[in-house]
Amino acid sequence: MKRRAQRGGLWVVALCLVGMVAPGCGGPKFGTIAGVVKFEGKTLGNGTVTALWDTGKVGKNGSKLMDSEGSPIGKDGSFKISKVPAGQNVRLVVRTYKIGVVKFGQGQNNLSEEEQKKIQEQGGYVEIPNKYSVPESSGLSLDVKEGSNSFDIDLKP
Repeated sequence: MKRRAQRGGLWVVALCLVGMVAPGCGGPKFGTIAGVVKFEGKTLGNGTVTALWDTGKVGKNGSKLMDSEGSPIGKDGSFKISKVPAGQNVRLVVRTYKIGVVKFGQGQNNLSEEEQKKIQEQGGYVEIPNKYSVPESSGLSLDVKEGSNSFDIDLKP
């Protein structure tokens, strides 16, 4: 009878230990940031949104070390950044991409500015102010909570 009680006690201890090291039990908590990116009220159809946060560590040169996660911007302007540590204040940056096209075999390798602009527009490129691509000047920040965090971005000129 004593042996059975001891074995039962060992199972309880074993289950408690597994619960402490099992994924999602007492480990780091994460949030997801999702939303839509607009510039002057119109959705952006290309680019990236990146979340950056302080790791709490200092590099060899004395500067703070940052970590980041990013997401492409969908054609509908949507983005979703996963695995952002909960409890962090993150800074967000937005970047858009130009499409480059080169014309070969006609003496001049580049398209005219008008042709380039037309291709850019067809690809969904919108030029946004450079300040949004720099964490210190973007003005975009969010305190991340565990679970889903909705954050729509409307950039201004």
